[in-house]
Amino acid sequence: MSQSTDTTREAWRGLLRYLGRRRGRWALTLVELTIASIFLVTAINLADPLIQLAQSISRSPAEQAAALRGAWLPGWFGLTATAENVNPTRLLQGIWIIIAATVACVLASQVLFYAAYVQIVRLGQQLGVDLRTDYYAHLIRQGPGFYRRRSVGELLTVGMTDVKTVSAFL
Repeated sequence: MSQSTDTTREAWRGLLRYLGRRRGRWALTLVELTIASIFLVTAINLADPLIQLAQSISRSPAEQAAALRGAWLPGWFGLTATAENVNPTRLLQGIWIIIAATVACVLASQVLFYAAYVQIVRLGQQLGVDLRTDYYAHLIRQGPGFYRRRSVGELLTVGMTDVKTVSAFL
């Protein structure tokens, strides 16, 4: 293996060590994102009968009933084999239930996405603090020869810019 591959692998291992300190929070964030995605997909699936109904409004009642029969919640609409048996009150109730459930799923997904975003930002900031703390602790342990070989600007650049870049990545 080449020297750069070993260096890159070692750098990733070091970064993963910092991420591992808060692996519970990272896991919670992944769970939040997964649940938010499930809510969003559910909202899309709930809206499908409404889209089918909207597309069939200009059609005959028989075609409207056929479109609703293909929806995944036909029992809510009181549908039977013929269009004459469609109960308009039940149909309207079903539409409102679907609208309410869709809005609730979208709102729940957005709340979870926001919570995950806040958590990721917080974890990135904590990672930056951990990296800087360990970097400066390492600098304090160095002897005078270390500081003779390196300029102050080089040390500050690593401590400020490089850590900020890693934090911004996450």
